[in-house]
Amino acid sequence: MSCRRGVTLIEVLVALSMLTLILIVSVSWMTSILKKQSTLSSNANWRRASSRLLDTIEHDILTVDQLVAGSQRGVSRVEVLGDTIRIRSRDDSGIGTFVYALNSQSGELIRHRANEHAGFDMDPVLGSVQSFNCSVEGPTTDRVTPVLSVALISDTGLQAIRTITLR
Repeated sequence: MSCRRGVTLIEVLVALSMLTLILIVSVSWMTSILKKQSTLSSNANWRRASSRLLDTIEHDILTVDQLVAGSQRGVSRVEVLGDTIRIRSRDDSGIGTFVYALNSQSGELIRHRANEHAGFDMDPVLGSVQSFNCSVEGPTTDRVTPVLSVALISDTGLQAIRTITLR
C-alpha cells in the first residue's frame, strides 16, 4: 500500500462548497445588517426633522403673542382648518401668515409664507409624511387656555406629536 500525500478532487470540491456556503451566509447577514442600519438612520433623520418642524410651528405660535396690535386687531392669529394651520406671526421680514399643510401627492409638509413684501413662498419642510392632523381644544375646567395639538405620521408609521398652549 502506498501512502499518498495530497488531497483529492472531491476533498477540494467539498472545501470550496463549504467556503461558498459560509460566504453566502456572511454576505446575507451583512446585507440585512446594512438594511437595518439604513432604516434606523432614516427613522432617526425623520424624527429629528419632525422635531425641528414642531419646534418651528411652536416658535411661530409663540411669536404670535409678540404681534403689535394696531391694524391687526380682530384678525385670527391661529386658525386650524382640517389638516392645515394658519398662523399670523412675525419674523425678520415682518408680519406675515404662515400656512402649514400636507401636499398629499408628494407626501411633503409644506410651509407657505405670505405677506405684502415677500409675496408668496412655498417650502417643503418635511418629507415622507402620511398624515398631518391638527386640532384645537378650548379651555376646560382643568385648563384655562386653549391648546393646539399637532400630530405627524410618517410613511413608515413613525409619530411625532406636540401639544402647544395658545395664549
